[in-house]
Amino acid sequence: MDKFYLILDELIESNYFFNLLEGFDRVLTLHTDVSLMWKINETVCSGSCYGIQYISRPNVISSKQMFFSQKDKTHFLYPEAEDYSKICLTYDGTIREDVALELFMVGFYSYMSQKQTLLMHASAVEYGGQGIVFTAASGVGKTTQAELWAKYKNAKILNGDKVFLKQEKDGIHAWGSPWKGSSHYARNESAKLRAIVVLEQAEENSIQKLNVLESMQYFVPHIFFPCWDEVCEYAVLTFLDKVLEETEVYLLKCRPDEDAVELLATTLKE
Repeated sequence: MDKFYLILDELIESNYFFNLLEGFDRVLTLHTDVSLMWKINETVCSGSCYGIQYISRPNVISSKQMFFSQKDKTHFLYPEAEDYSKICLTYDGTIREDVALELFMVGFYSYMSQKQTLLMHASAVEYGGQGIVFTAASGVGKTTQAELWAKYKNAKILNGDKVFLKQEKDGIHAWGSPWKGSSHYARNESAKLRAIVVLEQAEENSIQKLNVLESMQYFVPHIFFPCWDEVCEYAVLTFLDKVLEETEVYLLKCRPDEDAVELLATTLKE
């Protein structure tokens, strides 16, 4: 298991982010130089993505990137290693836990993206030893479908909002994570990926298997791309090709009911 997933395990075990930082000094460093923090307001932002603003080649530190949350511009994160294997988070005792997790996700994803990993806006369940990933726009019912599978199939919900797809020795796996959005589900567990299911609300349940072009249309918009770093973004695009080549993608137009669960379950058995 990758060392960053060990960190994820520790994050899930506690509600207090900063109680967990001891022992991870080889990966995450706390920077307590407050004089660095205010200087961020004097720099020019290079771009914004997923609520995070980033600065390329900032002149206040010797790092290729610097990230800060739109919720809090007094703290920031930056890589101390080119491959993001060591990251630094400014800390003066006041940063909110949600902001710290948001920033940490950027560093984590930047590192993992170079290890055949991509991040999706999705929910995921483990059923019969296999992973099923549900993706859709916010409010369509990703978590609802996962909960229906838990109710009617006794499936285990891995995550309700953000799911990592990662290449493992036996194939692509769907991983849970601490980044769970408004859902309650955040397991540090994985299951070998069986299918990706794009959801649409409908009055009648129906399902169709998507070809590669259709998958690009329906599935790809729900992937997070690390556009702040060309190396990371290229790595995600390369791995995405592999995911599309090896994974069945379905469009499930459905109601939030047991029939939708049975329709998908029957389809996946064929």
